[in-house]
Amino acid sequence: MLDLHQWLLAALVWSIAYYVIVVVHETGHYLAGLLIGIPPREMKIVLSKFPQHVALREGEQWVSPLETSRYVQLAERFMPTTPKALAFVAGGFILETLFLLGWVMLRLPYHQVVIILALGMTLLYLIADVVMFLKTRQACMDFSGLFSISPLWGGTLVVLIVGAQLWIFTLR
Repeated sequence: MLDLHQWLLAALVWSIAYYVIVVVHETGHYLAGLLIGIPPREMKIVLSKFPQHVALREGEQWVSPLETSRYVQLAERFMPTTPKALAFVAGGFILETLFLLGWVMLRLPYHQVVIILALGMTLLYLIADVVMFLKTRQACMDFSGLFSISPLWGGTLVVLIVGAQLWIFTLR
């Protein structure tokens, strides 16, 4: 049985791991944006609002992906091709997966907690995304965004991302 100190330590470790995973994920979107040619002044990482995201600039305003049609219009300026759009949307999961692989392979502290939490977050995110997509019939989050951009390539990326994280889980 865990005592209060152990419970508090576990809660702290899980909270920090969650925050690190979110920061890495959003940084992946941002870096992918830079790689495909979005100027740094045209996007910013927003961690203080839920859901955390990379906002795009429209004049003096910052647009969240929750404003789907407006966000997509802005994004299309920088992502006129399917590969660029896929890279930006998948960038979060790609960097997150590479980060997890490194953490687990190096056996850094709490690597088991980090991969369990990350895989759980990915699977919950996938389920929530599918439910929201079925309810609204529009892309709501990264997975449905990938699928909406290209059912074949987006679907392939989804399978590869989830498969890679499941494989990393087996390495723990």
